[in-house]
Amino acid sequence: MFRFFRIAAVATLLLGGPALASPAKRAELAVKDGELSAKKAVLDAVAQTYGRFASLRDHYLNGARGFHPRVTRWFGDAASWLSGWEPVLDTLSGSQLASPDVRQRAHEALRGQVEELNRLLAEHEAIVVEGARISGELRKLERVPSRDLPEYEAQISGLNRQVIDLQTDTARSIEFMSAQFGAELEDIVSVMSELVETKIKLLGLDFPELQAVLNEVAETLASVQTVDRIVGRLADLDGEIALDFSAGRVFGAQSKLERLVEAGERAKAELAAATVSDSARELGLARIANLIGGRQQSMADDIEFQSLARRFASYYRSEMLSRPNGLVHRCRTSPAPTDIDCGLVRTIAGFSSRMLRELDDADLAYIEQTLERAKLGPLPPAAPVQ
Repeated sequence: MFRFFRIAAVATLLLGGPALASPAKRAELAVKDGELSAKKAVLDAVAQTYGRFASLRDHYLNGARGFHPRVTRWFGDAASWLSGWEPVLDTLSGSQLASPDVRQRAHEALRGQVEELNRLLAEHEAIVVEGARISGELRKLERVPSRDLPEYEAQISGLNRQVIDLQTDTARSIEFMSAQFGAELEDIVSVMSELVETKIKLLGLDFPELQAVLNEVAETLASVQTVDRIVGRLADLDGEIALDFSAGRVFGAQSKLERLVEAGERAKAELAAATVSDSARELGLARIANLIGGRQQSMADDIEFQSLARRFASYYRSEMLSRPNGLVHRCRTSPAPTDIDCGLVRTIAGFSSRMLRELDDADLAYIEQTLERAKLGPLPPAAPVQ
């Protein structure tokens, strides 16, 4: 579809006017040439966006080894793992549990459950990391303004909607994979372990091998819960960074990113001192590295796509100048609003986008901090000096 658009635009460019034309005609042709060149640039952007979109969709997301099939397989494997408890319970239901062979089968069944649990945990983290990487690539897809090419507005708007839908679906899949997995798994295995132990007690058998494996399952899940608690604090701060950056508070996001790196070092030290299994510790360290590295790379990619100054200029226009809720316009109403510090607003009003792009990062950060402080309302009067 988009290839046809490009060919049509190029063909039109090649079919110029006569070689000998009046100055007025040449000027007219120059204007048309400029218009067609602008349209060709838009068509090129559409074609490039569609090409990257199709590659991400067909290979990295929906391909045989793509993200979405991988998520589906993981949930299928998790369901099989839950079903894997049934042979253990069936074995304990028999009357021959005192037999060495039967006891060995029960032990092997539980051992297989432990190994599969560790594999599921590792695969879970790998899928979340891959999803975050693909989300970063999707965020870099250019939104082509359909107004720049009104004759193809429907097609361009459709492409933009497909990009947004794919971003939303991927984010939901990551959310499903990331949601309180460790805690839910612990509840399931806790119930299973209680069933196994209850059957052992009812049979009046001493089965230390089985109990040892059950203890290992419990220790693994306790380790996962400890890692979730440590990494969870970093994830909360990472979520704040993502929210600030998407809202345009780019310098606040950068400041919090520095805090995230420092918090990551503290989390590594806490994890090193925690009583957890070696595999859980390695998994936790990988999660910390992936979370921080992913956020750093995501912000770097987004800044490469659109500079901090341009992002901040857009944020400034939206927060200060938009009608009717921009701070400047609200502070011009009578009576003045009581939930905004209009004195602070006046100190940072009047900047054009060009003026903002000429300021350095320190000045822009100051404006951002002042703007956010103004939104909190006037400071209370100082207490009188005694």
